[in-house]
Amino acid sequence: MPGRTLGFATMGTPFSEKTPDDAVLVGFAITLKKWGTNAQGSIESVQPLYRAKNGTAIKRGAVHGHTTGTSELVSAPKGYAVGAINGRAGVAVDGFELICMKIKWDDSLDPNDTQTVPFVGNPQGGAPHSVDGNGKRVTEIKGYTAEFLSSLELVFE
Repeated sequence: MPGRTLGFATMGTPFSEKTPDDAVLVGFAITLKKWGTNAQGSIESVQPLYRAKNGTAIKRGAVHGHTTGTSELVSAPKGYAVGAINGRAGVAVDGFELICMKIKWDDSLDPNDTQTVPFVGNPQGGAPHSVDGNGKRVTEIKGYTAEFLSSLELVFE
């Protein structure tokens, strides 16, 4: 059953960032940090990426977490926005894939027209989680960061 939060840990520092009124969430700049026997790394930080509704340049939000690991960008194709995330998490967010939905003429998202951005992080990590807005836009991201990203919540309109 889809929830709103990837992961369940509330360790560390809480964060919250609202999507700008004139933009949609299209992805994240992340850092991955390896630890223990985890060869792929877990998510260390997230920085939301927004695209103006008129389709112009991408704007970066604030960085949430530490940035000592390897950087990667995960972003929706042009004309699409983040509508869901499938991932794995335990005490840290091990990794995720973005489910991007076509932006309709009224700025809502079309859950029947999706593209998946490949999984980043550790696909064998903690328990599977799914966060799905069923076609609603993300209006805010929240979560907790410690040494790694403890949890990531998507708030939908």
